[in-house]
Amino acid sequence: MGYYVVDPGFAKQNVYNPKQGLESLVITPISQASAEQRAGRAGRTGPGKCYRLYTESAFRNEMPPTSIPEIQRINLGMTTLTMKAMGINDLLSFDFMDPPQPQALISAMEQLYSLGALDEEGLPREKQAQADQKRAKFFQPEGDHLTLLAVYEAWKAKNFSGPWCFENFIQSRSLRRAQDVRKQLVSIMDKYKLDVVSAGKNFTKIRKAITAGFFFHGARKDPQEGYRTLVENQRFTYIQSSALFKGSPTG
Repeated sequence: MGYYVVDPGFAKQNVYNPKQGLESLVITPISQASAEQRAGRAGRTGPGKCYRLYTESAFRNEMPPTSIPEIQRINLGMTTLTMKAMGINDLLSFDFMDPPQPQALISAMEQLYSLGALDEEGLPREKQAQADQKRAKFFQPEGDHLTLLAVYEAWKAKNFSGPWCFENFIQSRSLRRAQDVRKQLVSIMDKYKLDVVSAGKNFTKIRKAITAGFFFHGARKDPQEGYRTLVENQRFTYIQSSALFKGSPTG
C-alpha cells in the first residue's frame, strides 16, 4: 500500500494588519521548509510519493526558506495582556525569540486600553490597585528622583533580586541599566582618582546635584493650573504615578 501527498504549494494563514486593526485568513505560498515537511508525510509510515503542483524553479526562487513566525503575523492582544499580567511591562524592549513589529505591539496595547483591559500606565486594571499599594511604600515626599533612589536601594538590599522586582511591579531591566550606569560613573571617578562619597540621607545635596545637572528642565507653579517650564514656558502637570501627585510643591 502506498501513501500519497498532493502539495499545491499554498496554505491558509491568519494574518493581522496592525494599521487596519483587522485579522484575515489569507492564502499564501508555503515556505521551502513546509514543502519538505509535507513531502516527508508521504513516507512517514511506509512507501509513498509527494506530487508537487509547482515547478522546481518556483520552489527555489519564489518560496521563502522558512515560514514567518506566528507571533509576527497575528493579533498580539492576548499575548500582550498575558505578558502584562506576568509583570513584563517593557514589551518593546523584551527579548523575543522572533520579535514582532513594534507597531503590532503598540496597536495591541492601544486596543487593550480602548477596551478597558489596560490602564493609562499599561497595567492590567485588576493589577493596578495591587501595584499602587506596592509602589506607595517607596514614595518620597522630596520627589520622584528620590523615590527612584529608594527603589534602587531596596533592590540592592535584596541582593539585586529579579523575583523581588516582579513582586513589586518594578522593571528589573531598568534597574540593571541604572546599575550599569553607576558602575560606569564609579569607573570614571576611579580613573581620575576621585573619592566616591555617599550623601547618605542628606537629600538636599542630592536634589542640588540633580538641579545643577538638569537646570534646563526647571519649572515654577502656574497660578492657574499645574506648572510651567522656565525656558520654554510649557505647561505640565504631574501624572498619577508620581510621588508628588497628591502633594505637589508650591514653589
